[in-house]
Amino acid sequence: MKMREWEQKLLELREGAGKRFFRVTELANMSTTNPKYIGGELARLVEAGVLVRYAHGVYGLPGARDASELASTIDSSAYITGTDALYHHGHTTQAVVAKTCFTNRRHNRSRVRRTPLGTLTFVCASSPVYSRPEEGRYAPPAQALHDFVLVSRLHGAEPEAVATLRNLGEIDEAEMVNVGERYPESIRKHARSLWRSAMPLTS
Repeated sequence: MKMREWEQKLLELREGAGKRFFRVTELANMSTTNPKYIGGELARLVEAGVLVRYAHGVYGLPGARDASELASTIDSSAYITGTDALYHHGHTTQAVVAKTCFTNRRHNRSRVRRTPLGTLTFVCASSPVYSRPEEGRYAPPAQALHDFVLVSRLHGAEPEAVATLRNLGEIDEAEMVNVGERYPESIRKHARSLWRSAMPLTS
């Protein structure tokens, strides 16, 4: 395709389907080019500023900011959880560059991806801890809190020292109870302790 045709097609996909990231095979199909020979055309599009290489095998439109969409493009089973999901929901005070993505697939050597949107670390989690959200690509608040505790402790850190948490009292108690059942007792208790510490004192 010509440069202008590429621009039009990609903008149509962004406006119509909200799609900002594309795997190499998708781009090859758009141009009816054999994936073996698409590299030169992609390099030309990147040089012209039509596309940006966001990760190995993944390209997207300039100015994309949604790391969760990028993570799910790299791995359709992945969702962002832990600290970055808590920030997304307004439960931490600071955005993080390193983002934890839970998946049910093994990434081996490629599990850490350094991208323009931050470092994505893909963690293979087993059910029932692995639970892909029905809506959106971020774990909901109670799940993100439990995963935050789990990942912090796996790294030998105390969650309280990793991030400044806020507004945890907004998380529904029933959600905390239901989600907590999926985690080991030590993680469940620690997450609940953090949640309780945010509740207002009663006289």
